[in-house]
Amino acid sequence: IRHNFNLAKSGSGKFYLLSWDNEGSFGVNWFAFEPDTNNLIKRLTKLPATGFNTKLKARWKILHADQFSQGKMAARFAAYISDSNKGGARARDVVLWPQSKRDVYMGTATYIDRYLASWLPKADKMVSDLPEK
Repeated sequence: IRHNFNLAKSGSGKFYLLSWDNEGSFGVNWFAFEPDTNNLIKRLTKLPATGFNTKLKARWKILHADQFSQGKMAARFAAYISDSNKGGARARDVVLWPQSKRDVYMGTATYIDRYLASWLPKADKMVSDLPEK
């Protein structure tokens, strides 16, 4: 998460992330696919002695079959979009960016589903291409 989120605190004192808007919070490909933005992960994947790549591949296989499946991720984002709309994100979008200046398709469940359909194969390839040694 890099943009369009604020840290919020509920009435019960629990902290949570709240999207500022739906235009860029869920899947706008501003940065393309950047798996090596985490320096620790980047370093671990390049140190064969750690066995990290083998562990990562095994974990990715498990996660992609369940939590990171396209269906489950799309459902999760649909819930996030619903929550952000309840928090007023869509209303802020309409006020700040008139219809003529914003893409109403971005930030929708359909957009997210299509984005994931493109993104997940890239993630699969990135993980499978990691060297085993």
